[in-house]
Amino acid sequence: MRIEEVLSQVTDWILVDDFIQLVEAHFHGPRTPQEIAHYRLGKGRKTFKKFRDEIVPAYHFVVATGISGSIRFALSDSMPDCWIRHEGRPTPRGIEVTRANVKEQVWDARELNQHGRGRGFLGLSDDDPDAMYADKIRREPSGHSTNKVLEAGVAGILRCIERKNVAREARDCSRYELLVEGYIHEKLLPLSYWDEILPRLRDAAAHSIFERVHLIGCSSAQFYRCLK
Repeated sequence: MRIEEVLSQVTDWILVDDFIQLVEAHFHGPRTPQEIAHYRLGKGRKTFKKFRDEIVPAYHFVVATGISGSIRFALSDSMPDCWIRHEGRPTPRGIEVTRANVKEQVWDARELNQHGRGRGFLGLSDDDPDAMYADKIRREPSGHSTNKVLEAGVAGILRCIERKNVAREARDCSRYELLVEGYIHEKLLPLSYWDEILPRLRDAAAHSIFERVHLIGCSSAQFYRCLK
């Protein structure tokens, strides 16, 4: 299923089970090399970027938590990004989605698209200039320690939580929940290792303006933790 078809069906209420099937139909169906490359980069503000930045994290979230009910997406720049409606609950849950270490993932995707391989970890932040990324990519790949990967992950997630605390719609955020997609996947470290960073993240989440804060991995629904 094409991304455009998925997006066209999620702006109205859709059962969570049907939403899961839509996303899986896309990933399990035939995709052209160009579609795969564009997905990795989140190319196209209203298509692949929306799908990668909002639809996929929400998909991992509902699969990981076993949520039932229905879901819909705004697919706009307004807050929140999606709503989840449960049977017997009068008010839908508003979920704002954000991703950590996006710049690193984009640069890694560029290398993967161009050369058929990516190094997976650069150790830079979303605030670092492009020149630092370009310099890192020019160098030969080098190893990285467990601690360095965890520290980069913590910094990226904390940045997301802190930046959302100064959102322009802050006066309304106490009614919503924040879903953070961390740069967490098993190719970097075994998923159990990421639990080491949870105390620091929960301390930060305790001061979040959102009612609840959730953390999900970036490659599957296998890693989910509630931070607040």
